[in-house]
Amino acid sequence: MDFTIRAATLEDCKDISRMILELAEYEKLSDQVKITQEALEQDGFSKNPFFHAIIAEVPEHLKSREAIKLTELIHIYLLTGHTKVGYCLYFYAYSSFKGRAVYMEDLYVMPEFREKGIGKALMSKVSQFVIIEHRMDFTIRAATLEDCKDISRMILELAEHEKVSDQVKITQKDLEQDGFSKNPFFHGIIAEVPEHLKSRDGHTKVGYSLYFYTYSSWKGRAVYMEDLYVMPEFRGKGIGKALMSKVSQLGLAAGCTQLNFTVLDWNKSSLDFYLKQGCWDVTSDLGYHCMRCEGDALENLAQGDL
Repeated sequence: MDFTIRAATLEDCKDISRMILELAEYEKLSDQVKITQEALEQDGFSKNPFFHAIIAEVPEHLKSREAIKLTELIHIYLLTGHTKVGYCLYFYAYSSFKGRAVYMEDLYVMPEFREKGIGKALMSKVSQFVIIEHRMDFTIRAATLEDCKDISRMILELAEHEKVSDQVKITQKDLEQDGFSKNPFFHGIIAEVPEHLKSRDGHTKVGYSLYFYTYSSWKGRAVYMEDLYVMPEFRGKGIGKALMSKVSQLGLAAGCTQLNFTVLDWNKSSLDFYLKQGCWDVTSDLGYHCMRCEGDALENLAQGDL
């Protein structure tokens, strides 16, 4: 069915009041309704509203009908002119367990417009408001030379989290040279928040990802995500997923067919996150292990020594 879902306005209060009474009749609680159109106008459309609402509306040619009973066998259907055929009334609440929440007070669709997807669309719209309310204001952008200081800081933070701080040998100067020269060895993206949301230590650059292009003899072009990191106090806000999504977009734009990366076996939260994104474990599924040669072993290998 052709319908639209939109934010309610002051002019919708008459129809919201009508549908509140219809819902109460359906729930056999008509005697409990004390709210008036005037109360809705005041409580929902003042400077500090107590509730918010959305409306489901159909075109004029689909407006509602009303049955008038002439006899037990004969009914006449008349157009009543209702194009506003459903509504949802909600407000923001708070959970001492989970934090910010949305409470859906009413969800109603007029009987003749049910099973047309309108109820689901109304609920979906309210759910979108929940996501938006929880989403932090941040931007994802390409890293610049000036970001190397913060990237270096976050590399150390990531290494501490992974309990391998002693393995980090890279410096800010190395990053500047290797990532921002004529032929860079890596690329980077940064997650940044506005000044008023900066971290307790005053940082606005709160996450990053380092990646580079590789090649698979089976699949062709690929992108390897070396690091994906978000500062602890900014996790659970969608920043990590946004960084990974951006690397994926860049990879696809470059003609890549796969995104590769590693994750520590004890880091269950990260494993669960990646699996939820549709990734799969190459080690467990195909038996491949990530191998490395460095230091003296690399020197000896280069010289052909056994």
